[in-house]
Amino acid sequence: MKAIRFTKTNRKMDVVEYEADGKLVARLENPKQGIIPHDLVHAIIESTLGVRGFTDLIFDGQKPEFAMKVDGEAWLAESMVEAIQGMLWSGTLDHKQFTDWVATICSQRNVPSVEISAEEFFELELKIDEMTQKWKCLEVDSALEFAWPK
Repeated sequence: MKAIRFTKTNRKMDVVEYEADGKLVARLENPKQGIIPHDLVHAIIESTLGVRGFTDLIFDGQKPEFAMKVDGEAWLAESMVEAIQGMLWSGTLDHKQFTDWVATICSQRNVPSVEISAEEFFELELKIDEMTQKWKCLEVDSALEFAWPK
């Protein structure tokens, strides 16, 4: 069983812990951004859309660092995360904007983009809304658990 624990703090960084079979795989910090933590956006996108990205790389044993060995699909996942974060900061999630932004970011990175259907985007939007509400209601020094389905 794999899970990610997001602990809300009263500092500039929130804590993220990756666990597999009850053992700590990685621990890192996410800077507060006024939205859900960056790694939570990764977990939601990668699990909902089935994209192999940062979360899988960590569970596969890579150390979470700037110079990770990343392939095209992981760059696709990162592009999706950047698009969603931009929209969360603006307060609106929009399927067409998401598709356009992901295509543009992927083009700049020279990696293939994929078409996400309106239905897939709606499922993603529901999960992001759910986790955003849970995160907002979370007390300081409390954690939000995310079961990793892969």
